[in-house]
Amino acid sequence: MADANNKPPTELDTFLPQDETNTIKDGVLPAKYKVQVAPKDVEEGKPFNPFTERKVDNPTTDCDTLTHLLKASLGTGILAMPVAFKNAGLLVGIIATIFVAFICTHCAYILVKCAHVLYHKTRRTEMDFADVAEIAFSMGPRWATKLAKPSRVC
Repeated sequence: MADANNKPPTELDTFLPQDETNTIKDGVLPAKYKVQVAPKDVEEGKPFNPFTERKVDNPTTDCDTLTHLLKASLGTGILAMPVAFKNAGLLVGIIATIFVAFICTHCAYILVKCAHVLYHKTRRTEMDFADVAEIAFSMGPRWATKLAKPSRVC
């Protein structure tokens, strides 16, 4: 159905039941249609949030996190950038730098998402990089379980 302004119905209007409870006021859906996502432990059915359960004496601030990311991304490799740009050229150097930055950001994102999944599966509140690698291999396919301990070193 079109409304008073003769606009075609949106997908939301088409699929929600047409009663008083689903009227969108100021662009907000009523509470009964809002999705509440709470990760649950499969065995117990209780919600587990590793971030609220975590007890850290000195938590890292946002500024500290940014500093660590810059240090890890740039590091001593920044000293070789002038030579790399000299050999590659300005245009190729800029494009390659942006491309590598996207790859590094994507890999860090995958690592963080993997750690979040493993937090819920193992009900642990914190893991370092080696723990994430070992647990991912140990919970993975059968052929990968024997590589769990060596993956801590790599």
